[in-house]
Amino acid sequence: MQENLSARKLKRMARLALSKEGQYVNALVVALLVGLINGATSSNFILIFISFIISVGYAKFNIDLINGEKSSLEIIFNYFSDWKRILIANLLVMLKTFLWSLLFIIPGIIVSYSYALVPYILAENTTLSETEVLDLSKRMMKGNKWKLFKL
Repeated sequence: MQENLSARKLKRMARLALSKEGQYVNALVVALLVGLINGATSSNFILIFISFIISVGYAKFNIDLINGEKSSLEIIFNYFSDWKRILIANLLVMLKTFLWSLLFIIPGIIVSYSYALVPYILAENTTLSETEVLDLSKRMMKGNKWKLFKL
């Protein structure tokens, strides 16, 4: 894992990854599809859980893209077998964000930034428990929330 990358370097890495072999079109199609699916599922409580699973697949798609690996649309649907762990992790994130938001809106936003890496960690580390995923995201985002906000 690379640490302490500036926003400029991250953007340069993303542009480089997208410029390879038509990955820009591939990434655009997948991003639009995920956006449509998430938009369509936002009105139904049950379907929201499907969007959690798809977001982990989308995180894996982006990880593969940045790592220079071939990635395809099918990868966003590959995590349905891990639905229970993904569901529990996302429910914990929602609960913690909600509870911190009860104090005031700003703490809830800060906590949501602490857990911004949960889909990526779930996608890469299938052996970690839900609480380990949240703890790892929180540790990784310590000192990096402002960087994420600026992106």
